[in-house]
Amino acid sequence: KFKAYNGHCTHLGCGYILAKDGKTFICPCHRGQFDVKTGAVLAGPPPRPLDVLETEVRDGAVFVKYRDFRLGVAEQTPV
Repeated sequence: KFKAYNGHCTHLGCGYILAKDGKTFICPCHRGQFDVKTGAVLAGPPPRPLDVLETEVRDGAVFVKYRDFRLGVAEQTPV
């Protein structure tokens, strides 16, 4: 089973990176931190967890249905 996240921090949309410990994603813009396994906010200003994207394994390949969501709000609202 795979989990994919939208590549933008839920605070203001900056890209995040994998921390050296391999357990957290860090947003360099405002120091938001997210748990790699759950996407939960661990620190900083993000108003909600990372946005999870729909995945499907088909013919040995992983497909991700990409979509964007409204930033800076607690509710996950597609745009």
